[in-house]
Formats: sequence, structure tokens, C-alpha cells
Amino acid sequence: GEDVSNQFKKLGLSFYKLDSSQLKVLEGNFGSYLNGLSHEEKHIFEQKIAKFIKTKTFIDRGGMAEVSVHQKVMTAACAIQITFKFPDLFLRHYKKIILYPAGLGSNDLGPYENEPDNLRETLVLSRDNFLEGSTGSRNLGLYEMAHALVYQNYLGNRKYNLLSEESLKDLGHLMEVYKLNMEHPAHQLLGINAFESIYEFFAVTVE
Repeated sequence: GEDVSNQFKKLGLSFYKLDSSQLKVLEGNFGSYLNGLSHEEKHIFEQKIAKFIKTKTFIDRGGMAEVSVHQKVMTAACAIQITFKFPDLFLRHYKKIILYPAGLGSNDLGPYENEPDNLRETLVLSRDNFLEGSTGSRNLGLYEMAHALVYQNYLGNRKYNLLSEESLKDLGHLMEVYKLNMEHPAHQLLGINAFESIYEFFAVTVE
């Protein structure tokens, strides 16, 4: 197919650029990921982060007047990391990013059938948990973005057929096989909560 770099150029990414303070946050927290990218890929990654920040409305619900540069970059970097190989995928279904402090219950973050209509274009994240756990082996940033990605797919935005019915069926079968075999290494690797639903299984395995 068409060269990926040419696909990116068609998106007008040249209009978006991280400033020095944003670059400092990115390099300080995603250095190992950036080191695995080519020079061109790194440049595109930075531009996509800049576009994500510019095209989303960030709202803090933890008492601060505005969302900090650090919070915006960390949130955007996780979103772009999980969608990077899809040139035109920016989780554009979400118009607003609301960052709450730590302590949200699972029902507050649940993104599927029971979510109120007025939140369907809003990505709700537990700010402290998300930002503090986005670079280690327990990568809460990728976990939350995996939920966001599958929810966008759930609503019918299937441009890339990211989770087709066949894929969900296969994933569900795999989950049941692992779930029934308590001695399987997947239980220790993923944790028992991963088997609560197919969507949770997807998010934890992405993490």
C-alpha cells in the first residue's frame, strides 16, 4: 500500500508542534518508547501528540484552575501510543478529556452500556492513577486508552474494524479458555479482574 509517511503528511500534521516544555515532559517520561522509533517516526509521534492536545478540551475536576502541561502531554502520549500505527485515528470521537483525582470507583469509569449519554463524547480518567502509572509494567495509561478505543468501536465507529464481531468472538473464546484453567500463566500475568468481561480482558492484555 501507500507509504505510511505519505499518509501522515496528508493529515496536515506540519501545523502541529510541541513546544520546549511539552517536549521536556515527553522525553522525560517516554524516553524508552521514543528510543524505539526512527527519527521520522519520532517526529510524527510528536506531531500527533501536539494535534491531540490542540484538538481536545481538557477539564480538571480536582480543584485546579486548568490542566497542567504535564497532564496534557502524558494523556496525549498514551492515546497516541496506542493508536500510532493507524495514521488517521485520533480517538476523535472524544471531544473532552476530564481528569478527576484518584479514588474514582469502577462505575465512574465504566465506558459501555450504562454510561450517560452526555458522557459519550467525554473521556473520563482518574488523573493521579493515570498520570502516575503510565510508564511502568502496570501501565494505567494504556489500560485506560484501550478502554477508550474499544468504546469508540462499540459505538459504531468501525472505520478500521478494530474489533470486528469475529475478533470479539475469538477473544471471548480465548478468555474463557484461560478463565477455566486456573493454573494457566495468564492468570498470574493478567490478574483475576481481567476475566470479568471481554472488554476488561482486552484492556488488561493491551496493558
